[in-house]
Amino acid sequence: MRVTSQIVSHNLKKNIERQMRDIAQNQLDISSGKKLSTLSENPSDLGKAMALKTSLDKQEQYKSNIDNAIGWMNQTETALADSAELVLSARDLVLEVGNLGVGETDMKAMSAEVGVIIEQLTANTNTVLGRSYIFAGIQTDNKFVDNNPENGYLIEGTDPQLYYHGEATGKIRKEIATGITMQVNVSGEVFVKGENNIFKNLTDLKSALESGDKDKVSELLDKLDQNHDSLVQERTAVGGKIKHLENMQEQMDNQSLNMQTLLENLQGVDTAETTIQLAENKMAYEASLAISAKILQTNILDYLR
Repeated sequence: MRVTSQIVSHNLKKNIERQMRDIAQNQLDISSGKKLSTLSENPSDLGKAMALKTSLDKQEQYKSNIDNAIGWMNQTETALADSAELVLSARDLVLEVGNLGVGETDMKAMSAEVGVIIEQLTANTNTVLGRSYIFAGIQTDNKFVDNNPENGYLIEGTDPQLYYHGEATGKIRKEIATGITMQVNVSGEVFVKGENNIFKNLTDLKSALESGDKDKVSELLDKLDQNHDSLVQERTAVGGKIKHLENMQEQMDNQSLNMQTLLENLQGVDTAETTIQLAENKMAYEASLAISAKILQTNILDYLR
């Protein structure tokens, strides 16, 4: 009889402990809002949840990289657009010189205007995003164009002489998806390289206007058109990249939303259902305690007899 009582008592104890664990788990699920507290509860779903979290983290990093790339390219596009407008302003002066009423005094005033255009163009080539000079290739911590010859390369045809610094062709790339990178910077060569570079043509225009050489001024029209076209082509290419990245960004936002929904479905607790389970488990626990008390009382009476 005593052996049987011990077995019953042991089973009741195990049952009460299990019910206490169930109650504690219900309470934890409700407070955390998640049902995957430990690996042992549902290894398959927890593994899926961990994989989704990893994918979401990677997705957020790529989205951050795309944000940075778009910011860099927007700044680049603005600088290229402003530079193209400056070249058009210089071109307008060339056309104006063709008017019969333009004399030497007017041309000298125009020469001063071109001097200002050169200064503004220099400022555009030194456009900064954060602390990075966007046209200086990978050496982004120094000005791209200035009059300092130290560690610089002479921009052909400039007077006073201008120099560019860093590696104009250096490529800055961002990883925008797994195994996919995109160049986000534009080569500064569009401003400074070659016999037909923008600074040389503007310098020649300034000199021709200063000296009153209308023929020389007229000869520069085609060259300035070429400079303008080069800037527009670069700007168009940058605009295309921005559009592509914005489309990718929208796709990633949708993918992230879908993954987040899947993760919530795996992890999320049905609060109403879990609350009912908690109440049922508490009732079962209290019933077990009552039964245990009666059995314990019976065993004591049997022992006293």
